[in-house]
Amino acid sequence: MRELTHCAFSDESGHNIGRFRAIAIVSLPIENLNLIESRIRAIQRDSDITELQWKKLKNAKSRFCAISMIDYVIELVRGNLIRIDVLTWDTQDSRHNITGRDDAANFQRMYYHLFKNVLKRRWPTGCIWKMYPDEQSIMDWTTILDILDVESISVSQRSASYESFSDRLQKEFQLEIEESNSKEKVIIQIADLFAGISVYLRTNYETYEEWLRKRTGQTYLVPFESSIKLSNRDIERCKVIYHLNKICKDYRLGVSIKEKRCLWTPDPSNRINFWLYEPQTEKDKAPTKRGERT
Repeated sequence: MRELTHCAFSDESGHNIGRFRAIAIVSLPIENLNLIESRIRAIQRDSDITELQWKKLKNAKSRFCAISMIDYVIELVRGNLIRIDVLTWDTQDSRHNITGRDDAANFQRMYYHLFKNVLKRRWPTGCIWKMYPDEQSIMDWTTILDILDVESISVSQRSASYESFSDRLQKEFQLEIEESNSKEKVIIQIADLFAGISVYLRTNYETYEEWLRKRTGQTYLVPFESSIKLSNRDIERCKVIYHLNKICKDYRLGVSIKEKRCLWTPDPSNRINFWLYEPQTEKDKAPTKRGERT
């Protein structure tokens, strides 16, 4: 294999629970890797955090760390040094709300969409990639994949009926996979943060609106007591989301929040891209477990 030129780090959110699921990929030229990892570790030390995890973000210390991470990441995005792509989907849409849905196989499909739209379309042709997914991922990269029914794969790519998912990625994207620990490959923590933010906001937008209302001191036109109770965890998370949205607006990074009641990037070429997956055709259905029929 030729010398590596680029690397990517990924993590998932909601992979086995909840209505919304997400995959986040942070991609960058490998020449920037050591500097970025060093800076992330410095942020962790300054915040007295050994590992930033969205699921554990519930106090001021972890919030300060998350905000510092976001500030640094946005600095990198503005300098065209990295991309962040977050693909989110709704398990209750027409593609996913089917009998016998195979979530593990569906994650393969979604990863494939990300690789095709990010690694091939958003970076120069000829890049040689190494991918570091979190080792806690739902994915089994060595699973034998039947590619004949994957509509996103062109006819010319369907010559072999079965091969492992990692072999397919190696062949089509020049992509080597190495499952990794997020404490060691710290950029995975950035992927975890952005995937977690995306799923939380899609699931709890009303909670975020209620937090915003209380933050600004707004009152309802008609006397009304909201049924939404904000926990400490919700408050800390909403503060992080507010900061991310504000900094994206301040620097005109093309991220919207109100129109679709979640983070969304209308122009996918932007270097911070929240992509809401929608069924492409009536035939676009999630894979089902062997023996099941939709």
